[in-house]
Amino acid sequence: GWLHRKGATPTDKGLVMIPGSRGDYSYLVRPAENCQISLNTLAHGAGRKWQRGECKGRLSHKYTADSLRQTEFGSVVVCQDKALIFEEAPQAY
Repeated sequence: GWLHRKGATPTDKGLVMIPGSRGDYSYLVRPAENCQISLNTLAHGAGRKWQRGECKGRLSHKYTADSLRQTEFGSVVVCQDKALIFEEAPQAY
């Protein structure tokens, strides 16, 4: 069989970190014993709602780049590219 994933994590290496978006939690999971049906892989990441090119147009009327630098968890995003701030905003996931 064929399985296409843009990003995947192996299931046969022990615990797996599934990263959340900038505004969501990450998870540490233990894959099932036999994951043959998924070719011993596990999807990772949060999954996007919008394409990168759409994000600034959808978000810039509600948020400034500076307001998106502060996360809900109290951390600060360090990034010089203001377009990337919009592309990776939690609302885009």
